[in-house]
Amino acid sequence: MKQPPPPTGDVHTIISRIRELGDLSPDQLDGLPFGAIGVDKSGVIFAYNAAEARLAELNAETVIGKNFFT
Repeated sequence: MKQPPPPTGDVHTIISRIRELGDLSPDQLDGLPFGAIGVDKSGVIFAYNAAEARLAELNAETVIGKNFFT
């Protein structure tokens, strides 16, 4: 499974690369070496990868569908 390289360059390039995370499959997200959380415009969590689950000590089933900010 090919992983994207880490973001480098100016801020616009980095933001563009971060947006690409939304195109990754759940398995690809879980393969990332850092925590990643997908949040929609209303703040609801729709993606939560394995690294974030380990770091936060919360499993994805607990947080997906919840509001990130409450």
